[in-house]
Amino acid sequence: LQFLYFIVFLFQSNMPYVKPRIPRVDFSDSDLDEKIARALDLDGLVCISNVLTPEKVQEIKEEVNGILEKQNHGRNTFEGRSTKRLYGIFRKTRVCDDIATHPTVLKAIEHCFGATQEKEPFLLSAPTGISIGPGEKAQEIHVDEGKYPLPHIKQELVVQVMWAIDDFTKENGATVMFPKSHTWPTEVKTLGDKKPPFTNVFSKDHNSWLVDHNCCPATMSSGSVLIFRGSLAHGGGANKTDKNRLGVAMEYVRGFLRPQENQCLVVPPEVVATLSPKHQSLLGYNIYPPFMGYVDGRNPKKYLPMVGDNKSKL
Repeated sequence: LQFLYFIVFLFQSNMPYVKPRIPRVDFSDSDLDEKIARALDLDGLVCISNVLTPEKVQEIKEEVNGILEKQNHGRNTFEGRSTKRLYGIFRKTRVCDDIATHPTVLKAIEHCFGATQEKEPFLLSAPTGISIGPGEKAQEIHVDEGKYPLPHIKQELVVQVMWAIDDFTKENGATVMFPKSHTWPTEVKTLGDKKPPFTNVFSKDHNSWLVDHNCCPATMSSGSVLIFRGSLAHGGGANKTDKNRLGVAMEYVRGFLRPQENQCLVVPPEVVATLSPKHQSLLGYNIYPPFMGYVDGRNPKKYLPMVGDNKSKL
């Protein structure tokens, strides 16, 4: 059966087998936006190194780890029995505000969605601090768009962004990625199963022939960021070391979809009012054309309290 899958992949690509790789750029590169867009189109993902300064990385690490100390481990194998997750980030800390609105990242997301944030606002869906602990097993392979039962929609629905706060290595659980899998037919990835996560094609332990020949770990140094399409197959790797591995995930979805985490409830309006207008929009304080998201017939930003110098205005 796996041989049949492989034949399907070769047929759809019209190319001989090539060991998958993750395209990489440096934040200092010239024509950075163009290189990012090209990688996202061809491979479905890109890793950008040296985005955050060591000082910023340390600030995030201390703040997020301090909050995670009080958190419980995951409730199931998908969350990770040895993994701690920080939900409600923007209610609990301000340390991740600037990475959520990073201009280079937002421009890459706009490229994937084919529209600017101003024209067709997209939303933060699942901002999460993730600390994979020692002994954590590999996560099931899945696609992030799989939570939305919209097989007839051909446009990109989700873009995932993973910030490396610690170094991501093959040994400590670097995300296992399937470059170019955003081009695979949905039927191949799901085998007709419309219930997320879409894992039918892949073995849960990442040891199948198909997995070995179509994936690679997204290793990256701290301060780097990995951006990938929601249609790309991936899964958290196993942590075989004796130390935790910290990352911060920022998932973004199209403005007409329901986010995983309800940001309008988790972040109090008085906190939202202190954030930048771009951040407010990402949390749901916007109108998706022609009139999705209104409150009593008006833009929800009209109902934010006036706070300090950052008063909400249309």
